[in-house]
Amino acid sequence: GPKLPDWLRVIRVPALPLEPLPALSGLNRPLWRSVVKIVRTQVLAGNCELVIGKPSRLALLLLKSLRPVHSVYDGMDDFPAFHPGSAGRAMAATEKEIVARVDTVYASAGRLQAKFAALGRTAMLVRNACDPASLPSLDEAATLREPDLVGYIGTLASWFDWDLVVRLAKARSDLRFRLIGPRHVALPASLPANMDVRPPCAHQQAMREMARFAAGLIPFRRNTL
Repeated sequence: GPKLPDWLRVIRVPALPLEPLPALSGLNRPLWRSVVKIVRTQVLAGNCELVIGKPSRLALLLLKSLRPVHSVYDGMDDFPAFHPGSAGRAMAATEKEIVARVDTVYASAGRLQAKFAALGRTAMLVRNACDPASLPSLDEAATLREPDLVGYIGTLASWFDWDLVVRLAKARSDLRFRLIGPRHVALPASLPANMDVRPPCAHQQAMREMARFAAGLIPFRRNTL
């Protein structure tokens, strides 16, 4: 992978796959001692900001036990909606407690702003974005574009509307359909001959792949997510 910048340190968090159920995920706390110690050292050094990008029991533990100069919850998605039943309710409870404790809340969409407002917090709207420096130039993009290629880049999971995409590919047999990304669900039993499913690629390559598309797809199911 790409070399990490000198200022960035990535810490692997040991954990059993017990999130988000609180009764079970508490069993991970002994495994987190070394992580908490590292973050505490950083906080004690001063001028430390704790930014939480996804609600978790570890994030809540750090928020409760440490005193950062400033804390932020970056609500980039409706995370509880990724989990069914009691797991979703547990994730929602963790998120609610984090939102109540942090100094600042961000929301990536207006609906998330409204959700946090219902919890009594005003959230700053910070929409998802991409660094323009990572995009191909307009001239390069024009040379890459393939006029018969329709594509999607992203996760292939429960929210992906396979039925819609397969019907679209069958209806437009004159076009090629390319789907690129990590796959967390089984492929349909039979894919149209003009549909190509590829594994995930690095960010820079993803930008070039998107430039090839004559049209891009966001084929998600119409649900909470």
